[in-house]
Amino acid sequence: MLSDDEILGTARWIAAHQHASGEIYWWEGDKADPWNHTHAAMAMLLADLRDEADTAYRFLADTQAVNGGWAMERRDGRAVDESQDSNQAAYIATGAWFHFAATGDRRFLEELWPTVERAINFVADMQDESGAIVEVAPANRPQIRMVVILEPAPVAKRKK
Repeated sequence: MLSDDEILGTARWIAAHQHASGEIYWWEGDKADPWNHTHAAMAMLLADLRDEADTAYRFLADTQAVNGGWAMERRDGRAVDESQDSNQAAYIATGAWFHFAATGDRRFLEELWPTVERAINFVADMQDESGAIVEVAPANRPQIRMVVILEPAPVAKRKK
């Protein structure tokens, strides 16, 4: 378990490496992806770095594709792998809920909601007839399927 000082130190390191756009890379010169970006935003929020966390969430809103997904990999401020991962896309919902639970800020949750809703719809649209959720919408890689099992309710497809 991390001490409060270790949590704060980690979050400050993340914030120090956050780009002005809000984008957060794994480390300087490496890649960024929406899953790890959301984790980093939650870490900053946990350490009361609210402005930095809000900027990170707004970056996700600003870079979301029209279909609700995100590029799987970004480098140097641009998408380098246009494939989209349903798992990565869905994680914004966790981040938005974490933000609301930590802050009680309903206005910010409402600001993020269109982004969250598009991401949820993106994931629902990747469900096939068997109920499996296709994990990767390929741009330059093979399609990957993962099976989501919900008990006792069946997986339901969003109506278009």
